[in-house]
Amino acid sequence: MKNLIILSSILIVWGGCQTSPKSVQLPFETFQVQKITEKGIQVVEISATQEAWPEVQYKELKPNSYNAKNIKIAVLGDTGCRLKESKSGARYQDCNQPSEWPYPQITKTIAAETYDFAIHTGDYHYREKCSDPKLCPMYTKSIGYGWDAWWDDFYGPSQPLFKRSPLLLVRGNHEECARAYSGWGPLSPIDKKFKDQCDEIEPYQWIEMDDLVLINFDDSSFEDRKTLKPEDRAKWAAIFKKMDEHILALKGKKEIWLITHRPVLGFFPSPEDAEPLAIVDNLKSVMTEAGATHFDYYLSGHVHNQQVITTEKNAIQAIVGHTGTGLDPFGRKIMNQQMVTTSETARSFGYGIFERTGFKKWNWIFKDQNGAVVLNCKINAAKAKCDFVN
Repeated sequence: MKNLIILSSILIVWGGCQTSPKSVQLPFETFQVQKITEKGIQVVEISATQEAWPEVQYKELKPNSYNAKNIKIAVLGDTGCRLKESKSGARYQDCNQPSEWPYPQITKTIAAETYDFAIHTGDYHYREKCSDPKLCPMYTKSIGYGWDAWWDDFYGPSQPLFKRSPLLLVRGNHEECARAYSGWGPLSPIDKKFKDQCDEIEPYQWIEMDDLVLINFDDSSFEDRKTLKPEDRAKWAAIFKKMDEHILALKGKKEIWLITHRPVLGFFPSPEDAEPLAIVDNLKSVMTEAGATHFDYYLSGHVHNQQVITTEKNAIQAIVGHTGTGLDPFGRKIMNQQMVTTSETARSFGYGIFERTGFKKWNWIFKDQNGAVVLNCKINAAKAKCDFVN
C-alpha cells in the first residue's frame, strides 16, 4: 500500500497505476434533474442508498409549454475536469483550482442568468485516469467511472443548474459504452437508471416548440477520425434519411436545429502553431449522402473551445465546448470568413446565452467564466454578424 490519504470524509488508496480508488460514498441530499425529452419535461429524482450507485426514480412528466417566439437558452458543454493518460502522455487539470477547472463557479454564474432552459452539448465526465502518486491526490479525491467521480465531475457542481431550470442533455463521446456510460442513465432522454444496459446509439429526440424544432441527436459513437466502414456509413445514413423525410414534410414552416456532440463543421488548433485545421468531415459527408441538408442551425461541443462557423452551402454551426475541461485554444481571437472564436488562451472558459428574436433570427451572446460578454453575434438565417466585446 502506498500513500494512504483521507480527503473530505473519503478514504482513498493510491498506488502505482491504480485508476479506480476504493472509497466511501460521498453523502448528498436527494435532488432532482428536469430533462427535456420528446415527450415533455421528465423529472428524475436521485437519492443516496447503501449501494455503490444512487437510487433513481422517475417522477411526473410535465408538458413542454415553452413559447418559442422569444425563447432564451443557456448553452454549455465539455464540463468535466480532465484527467487522462495515453501513449502521448498525461493531461491533468487541478480539479481543486478554479483557475484550472472553473465549472463549479460557472454553474453559479449561469444559474444567475435569465433564461428558459439550458442545453449541455455533452461530455460530462473526464476523471478517467490519474496515476501519479504525488500529483493525483492533490488534484482530485476521485478517479475512474464510478459514482464518486461522476458526483465530483458533474452531478455535484451542477446542482445550481438542476435547481434553476430543465436541461436538454446531449450524450457525448465520454458517455459512450466503453467509457463513462454507467453514470449517463438518468441524463438519457430514454429514461434509464445508473449502469443500465448500454445502447450504442440512442434514438434521436424530436422536440417541437411552436415553430422551433430541436433535434437532440446521439452521435457519441460516430467515428470522426478514421475512414468510415461502408456498413457504418450505411447505418448512419439510414438514420439521417429518415430524419430528413420528417423535416421535408414540414415544408419549411419550422426552424430546424440539429444538436449533436460531435460537430458537423469545425476547426481544431494545429499542434505545431495553433492555426485552425478543419475537422474530418465524416459526419457532413454522411449527411450529404443521405440528403439530410435541410437544417437551419447546428449546435455542438466536442472541440474544446468556442466557435461560430459560416459557409455558403451549410447551416451555421455553433460550438460550445469550453465550459470546464482543459481547453484547445487558438492562441488569439479569430474572425474571418469561416470562423469566429474568442478561445485565445487556456483560460478562455465560458458559455453562451442564445436569445431568439424572430423566425431563424437570434442573438448568440458568448460570455466568459465570470459572466462578462466577450462576443455578440446577430444571426439571421444563414448570416452571422459578430462583434468582439472589449
